[in-house]
Amino acid sequence: MLPPSTQYAIKQLSPPGLPSKSEENQILIDAFPSYFKFKHNTFDLEPGTGLCVNISRFNHSCLPNCCRQYIPDHKIMLISAGLKINPGDELTICYTEKNLVDGYKMHQQSIYDNWGFLCKCIACKETTDGNEKTTSTTRNDAINNDKNNTLQNTLVKISKMDQLLGKLANSRKPQLAYNVGVKLLKLYEQIPIRTFHFQRTYHDMYQLSILKKETLKQAELHLKKTVEYYEYLLGGSNPECIELQTIKKYLKHPKSHPLYLALE
Repeated sequence: MLPPSTQYAIKQLSPPGLPSKSEENQILIDAFPSYFKFKHNTFDLEPGTGLCVNISRFNHSCLPNCCRQYIPDHKIMLISAGLKINPGDELTICYTEKNLVDGYKMHQQSIYDNWGFLCKCIACKETTDGNEKTTSTTRNDAINNDKNNTLQNTLVKISKMDQLLGKLANSRKPQLAYNVGVKLLKLYEQIPIRTFHFQRTYHDMYQLSILKKETLKQAELHLKKTVEYYEYLLGGSNPECIELQTIKKYLKHPKSHPLYLALE
């Protein structure tokens, strides 16, 4: 049984917004308040799902200033700064990116359907109802809309290229996948992207580079960048998580990696 303090904290979580203010929806939330609080405040922990009481109080942003990383061997969800945060700035995380690959409107609709609110972050702030943009009445409005469209398009492009990288790698097309990774890293520099994306992409490129002798030097550079970003994400957690220990082992002993020169 959960400690009384944890039970109280869960009870204080806000219920979800109602995308449809229907009597049926309200009846469901009134009848099953604990279920809906759990459903709308949990995180995918790979594998499984978990409720993180404190982190559930973070608001969402499609371009958040914080990263969240689940550390399975420590059984904790770690929050770290994804970029420079000024005193007084609200700390935000991204609830989901699953639907970005299907376009920005689908992404916004997914947030609305699951959490019952319209995102007003820097990438979404020109959106009025999740489907239509406001009409520009001044030159400054037009410039802001162009910037907004660029942010949205970049986020969608990143999601699609990230998915493509995985598909190409699984299809045994390492060079094509590597080229996509290079383009992804350049895209990340265009927006205030979270550190987690750099860490993951550098690690993917390392695994693609270690396949052949001619790219081993690149593999070492990519793995060093992976360690750099991973350590930044973890913020010096002690003891180190198993995944980071394994990555550092490959840095010292590259031949111990199961994919080492697999295509030679």
